[in-house]
This record gives sequence, C-alpha cells and structure tokens, in this order.
Amino acid sequence: MEALKAAVWKGNLTEAAAKAKEALVRADKIPLNIAVTGVAGSGKSSFVNAIRGLGDTDYSSAAIGITETTMESTAYPHPRYPDVIFCDLPGIGTPAFKSDTYLEQVTFSHYDFFIIISSPRLTCHDISLAQEIQRLGKKFYFVHSKVDLDLTNEKQNGDKEGTLKWRNCIKDLKEAGVASTQVFLISKWDLGKYDFPKLQKVLVDELPSHKRHACLQSLSNIVKETLKKKKEQLQTQIWLKSLASCGVAAIPIPGLSIVCDVAMLMTSLKEYCRNFGLDENSLAALARQANKPIAELKAVIKSPLPITKEFILSLLSRSLFSMQIINGHKSDIKNHNIQKPFGEHFHLSGHSITDLKVAILQQKTFKNRLQYETAELELICELDTIKLGLNKDWEWMGHFKT
Repeated sequence: MEALKAAVWKGNLTEAAAKAKEALVRADKIPLNIAVTGVAGSGKSSFVNAIRGLGDTDYSSAAIGITETTMESTAYPHPRYPDVIFCDLPGIGTPAFKSDTYLEQVTFSHYDFFIIISSPRLTCHDISLAQEIQRLGKKFYFVHSKVDLDLTNEKQNGDKEGTLKWRNCIKDLKEAGVASTQVFLISKWDLGKYDFPKLQKVLVDELPSHKRHACLQSLSNIVKETLKKKKEQLQTQIWLKSLASCGVAAIPIPGLSIVCDVAMLMTSLKEYCRNFGLDENSLAALARQANKPIAELKAVIKSPLPITKEFILSLLSRSLFSMQIINGHKSDIKNHNIQKPFGEHFHLSGHSITDLKVAILQQKTFKNRLQYETAELELICELDTIKLGLNKDWEWMGHFKT
C-alpha cells in the first residue's frame, strides 16, 4: 500500500494503476481456514454444508451419517471463494482421536479459528477442547446445531417457553474458566432464524482486518446486517478498482473524454452481483430454499441485469455529464462569476465554496439534452430553487414557452 501511495504522490498513473491491481489481487487471495469440530455425530458435516450454502446431497458437500463419517480432516473450499476453506475435523473423544492429543493430530496451528459443534448438549470433551484452544491463544465459538429439534422436543414435554438445556451449559463453561461462554443456537434448515445472524456478526467483528474481507465474501446473504457490512467493505475498494481500471489495458471511450478498462469494470460489477447473491446460480439456490419461482425474485431486483458493455458505457456517460455540471458550478464560484446564479449565491455574505454539497436526486438515462433539461426544470419547480436564488436564468428554457 505504501508503494501505491508513493506512485500516486509522484503522479505516475501507470505505476499507481499496477499497484492498485496488485493490492486487489492480494485482498482476494488471503486464505481463511476455519476448523469445524466437536464430538462424533454432533452434526459437523451438515454445518459445513449449510454455512457454504449447500444441501447435504449437493455436489462437493460433506458426507453425513448417523454415525461418525469423518475419519480424517477434510478441507471443503467455499464454492465461490476457494481461498475460504472450512475443514471438517474428525470427532473428538473417539478411540482414534482422544482429547489429550486431538489438537496435535488435527494440526491446530493451521486454522484461524475453531467452531465447536454440540448436540444435544455440551460434553466434557467440548469443554476440555475449548480450554486447550484458549490456552494456545486462538478464537473458538460454540454452536448448537439442532435447536429446532430441541425446541420441538421440549415443548412436547411440557416446556411451553422452550427453555433449553444449554442454559445450564453456560454455567458449566463459566465454572470451567472458559472465556467465551456464548452458545450460538442455529438450525441448518433455516439459517436466518435463531442465532445465526449473531454468529455471522461476531465472526466478522473479531477477525483481523486483513481476514475480514475473505470472511464477509463467503457469508450467506440472508442476514440484512451482513449485507450492510459487505456493502461497506466493497465500497472501500471502489477507489482501488477505479485506479486499476486506468492502467495498461485502459483505452479511450468513444464519445467520452475518459480512458479506462471497460472489461475490468464489467468484471468488477459482476463480482459485486455474486457478492450480493444476484447472479443466476445464487438466485436459483435462493429460489429453491424459499420455495419461490426464480422469476418472482428477479422481479424485485432494481438494477439492470445482466451486466453488459452498453450498461457500463451508459454509467460512465452519466457520471461524466454530472461531473461536467458540478465542475461548471465550481468554476463560477472560484472565478467570481456573479452573472451566474451559483457564482452570485456562493459569494453572498457567509457563503463559500466549502459549503457546496452534492446530492443525487435522480438517476436517469437521457437520450438527448431536451430530456435532461425537462427533468431539470421539473426539479427546479419542485424544489423552488428560483426563489432560493440557485436558479434565475430562464433564457436556456425558452423552448418550453407556449
């Protein structure tokens, strides 16, 4: 990043674009290794499938069974982000994987953090595993993976409030000196319910900043807070992508006084669609989960899909036109052009160019200048900007007179 700043400072656009591209590639290649562990038969493999957005019978899903099916550590890359890897570890507490040698057998140091799956309750093996992970200085999170089944069972037994066994588990964890005593209650059948949104938030908040991007990319899009965090994270990369698009592959855009790599911009927007689950495969998976026609989901999408070169060029055209207007207003202010309403207004007492703020009121594509001026006139009348002194020259609107 320092090399990038230096190139920008020197005004070397080609070098700065190359450094920006390198920074983006590095960010997308940061590995995240997540260990999923617990006692044999607790539902580790089903959790690995669910958190990757897969069903238990989908291609590349982890094998499941009533008895322990994981006999060795098995890595399962995320289907869209292969550098995010969920490792399904063998169950702890079996003759082959005893508690006192377990972490050494599964190569403890390889993982960024551990998710300990428990069902139907925490065991002494879970607690001893947490104590050892804590002693060695890594993060761990307890997950109870079959909360819907337990709620049903307990209500059938007369517990109308659905009070669950794990409330006693928290007391056991505190008594054992375990620092992280929260147990996240989830159901693989409906990740949007119970504590899965809380689990997503904690995972993102507690990861080092350089790992956060990889984690956010891999998380499912069923939690509103996660979508907001994804948006914030991706917005921090916009300036890098803009800079990178001005590099070696940049070419002049016909009809526009700008130079950029349109293919790279198209790729970036398509990546954003995948990040937010708006690509065809993600929508098809969501339609199956929600039991809705895919056409019904597509009907509520506001952005034009699929992303095309023509769409990119229209965005660039609108952005350039808007910047020309804004720069024109700034020029009137800086040059003390009080014959223009902006120049006059911002040279009144108590006004300066630093008070100028820009807000998007409409986003439209205009086929000609008349359409643009018509839309502008509508806003002038709606916001009463003539009375406020921001518009006073009616000559350019003479063609509206009847």
